[in-house]
Amino acid sequence: MHVQAARASVRHGFLLAGGLVAGLVGCGGVSDCKEDGALCAEMLNKNAEKCAFSYQLRQSEDQRQHCENAVKVVGNQKIKAAIPGLVAILKTPESSTPDDKHRLEAAKALGRIGDPSVVDALLEALDLTVGTSSDPKDKAGNRSNEEICQTLGMLGEKKAVPKLVEAMQKSRDDYVVLKAVRSLGQLKDPGAVAPLSKVALEHNNKFMRKNAVQALGELGELSATDVLVRMMFIEYQGVSFYKEASFALYQLGPGVADKLLETMSGNNKEVNADFEKTGGVKESAIKAKCGFVLGDLRDKRAVDPLIEAFKGATQPDKLDPVVIAFSAAPLGALGDAKAVPVLKAEMGTLDASLRDPIMRALNQLGDRSVVPDMITAMTKDSFVAKCVKDTGSSKEDCGSDETAAALHAAQQAAADNASNLAGAEHLEAFKKAVDAEQAPKVKAYFEARLKRVQAAGECKLDAACWAKKLDDAEPVVREKAAWELSRIKDASTIDRLAKALTDTKPEARSAAIMAYWAYGDERAIPAIEKQLEDESSSADFVRVNEDLKRMLVHLKRLKKS
Repeated sequence: MHVQAARASVRHGFLLAGGLVAGLVGCGGVSDCKEDGALCAEMLNKNAEKCAFSYQLRQSEDQRQHCENAVKVVGNQKIKAAIPGLVAILKTPESSTPDDKHRLEAAKALGRIGDPSVVDALLEALDLTVGTSSDPKDKAGNRSNEEICQTLGMLGEKKAVPKLVEAMQKSRDDYVVLKAVRSLGQLKDPGAVAPLSKVALEHNNKFMRKNAVQALGELGELSATDVLVRMMFIEYQGVSFYKEASFALYQLGPGVADKLLETMSGNNKEVNADFEKTGGVKESAIKAKCGFVLGDLRDKRAVDPLIEAFKGATQPDKLDPVVIAFSAAPLGALGDAKAVPVLKAEMGTLDASLRDPIMRALNQLGDRSVVPDMITAMTKDSFVAKCVKDTGSSKEDCGSDETAAALHAAQQAAADNASNLAGAEHLEAFKKAVDAEQAPKVKAYFEARLKRVQAAGECKLDAACWAKKLDDAEPVVREKAAWELSRIKDASTIDRLAKALTDTKPEARSAAIMAYWAYGDERAIPAIEKQLEDESSSADFVRVNEDLKRMLVHLKRLKKS
């Protein structure tokens, strides 16, 4: 009897609860507004409480479907008239019913509508007492807080900064903290620099630290410079923050140059102290990494310390391949002719992974006097002679099958860069190198690059001719065309060059980016922004689009000036 009574009591309780919810979301007032934004807004405003409770019903229930649809419609159509109803839904507390997302969906719709007048309501709705238990109420509360934090960033009202900082510091849910961090970057308030810097330097979650660094870049305050310079060299749990920190410094702009130069000269006490904790100061690495940012900023004060770092890293007893690559690239971007003999002296290295960035830098510098030596470096004889000299091995060993892979990679690097830099006057010498090559695969590689030099014979210094080559069927020719236009800098070709920024071949796109950076203007900004958004999930363009992102920042600075 006791068991039957208990079951009856439970059943009676469910009936009461069901009756309560049914009373709140019964057919009266709640209806299908379909895709009519105005009608949906009217329905939500009159039935906010019923719609809030409808999210506790099964997803197949008509009432729930009508309310969910209405919330999505007014958000997607940006119907401001629906704000009172959405705010009322947002204020209705979470329940313990699984899949109750009424507050989350209301916050999302308010964000899409984009009216800053709702900021106070969102701040009031941000509940930092939510726990992290498996209770559906806690789960829903954290997801709502996450959406609210994101929406506050989208709305752009700086009054939200103190509450977002509090959320970042107090929330026990990582996703809420993450959205608070990102929104603080969006709001660009100087008051967020110190708390974001603390997260970047000290948080126990490496992903959160990366996002704090990115937020400091988005925020754009020069007061973040010191922390961001340190973050270029700090590693945590095996993760480097260099990529994010270097871009963040570039976003801050030319104002970071003095601190970078101070660091390159060995006078940044905080950076030196960080290095001392992990085995001592690495002067060449410091110079190369700081120089890379200065190269992006096109600050020529970095040339001498970069040359010093490059020379130091190429010493046989101190060989540092990473520093060589990191210092060669900005020397190319900075465009100072004094780097040419320094780079030329090392471009014949046997290591193709170093030969390529050194020769690419020379190509970007545009001094064609090095082309004959690049063509010589395409030959097996050149590789063997260098091998004998550098390693003390015999000619037979240096030319054996064991060195074939290294030989062919080095030859290909030389052919790539020689053909990109070569002018019409180098056509015959390049043909001879192609004809002399015995390895079939390498010869085919050379022949494909010969088309670039043949194009140089056709176009010479004719900008219009090279602009047409940007549409060539051969990717290697399109790449060559972009490099040539970067040297000619004819303003009449800018529109054609802007189109080349979308080239589906990363190498051709990279050359187009460098060319547009050299003489393009702000007209390409909207297209680049859309392109970066469209390609954000594409693995094919991750690396090359890092340069595209930097160029976008550069173009926006040009527009402001």
